[in-house]
Amino acid sequence: ECANDCTVNLCTPTGQRAPMNTLFNDSASGCWNGNPCTYDAWQWASGHGQNFQAFSQAISCRSNPQQSYCVQHVGVTTYSNNTVCQGLWEVLCDGFSVGMIDTNNKPGGCTGSAMTNGCRVDFLPRECAEIKLVAVSDGNNTGSCCGGSQPDSMLTGVSAW
Repeated sequence: ECANDCTVNLCTPTGQRAPMNTLFNDSASGCWNGNPCTYDAWQWASGHGQNFQAFSQAISCRSNPQQSYCVQHVGVTTYSNNTVCQGLWEVLCDGFSVGMIDTNNKPGGCTGSAMTNGCRVDFLPRECAEIKLVAVSDGNNTGSCCGGSQPDSMLTGVSAW
């Protein structure tokens, strides 16, 4: 237990997007197999998208060569319809859960910039070398993105800053 002598050693984020542009540990199995890690700006294109056809499927983003960045936000882009291709993702920083991103029923979907569209999770700043997004059960039962099995959700952009 800390009395009055504990210090919290938080890093200081730069506010700039971390260059975690390399797709890694890709277990998503849907109709698109692009690299959302490379993009902040939304674009509906197969080269950007990863579709999730089962809960617990995941993607990770990291830099190449791999290094750590001080991060306190992770945001995503998905699709322009607020009920199609949306989902719920657990976000992990180097294996530590920092929260959830729920893109269901966001007005206009999660387009624009992953850093400014509101489809994000905020947490205490921490050093991260790898950001992992895991599709988790969202209970919305949609299936018209790739027309496959649940969660049938899509990520088209990922930013950490």
